[in-house]
Amino acid sequence: MDFNTAINLNGKIAESWANQALVYERRGDKAKAAKSYSHAISLDSKYEPARAGLARVKAGA
Repeated sequence: MDFNTAINLNGKIAESWANQALVYERRGDKAKAAKSYSHAISLDSKYEPARAGLARVKAGA
């Protein structure tokens, strides 16, 4: 998973965490997706893809 590599290289980029979350979401792992989306939001509270993804995961829970 390339997003894990990106996170390991620099874990302070919200986009990497949101992309990792999207992979988890598409695999059906909503718990891991929510955790990664939440981490992305903690890094950048205005990062809309992470906010939308977290809302989507929570709505489907």
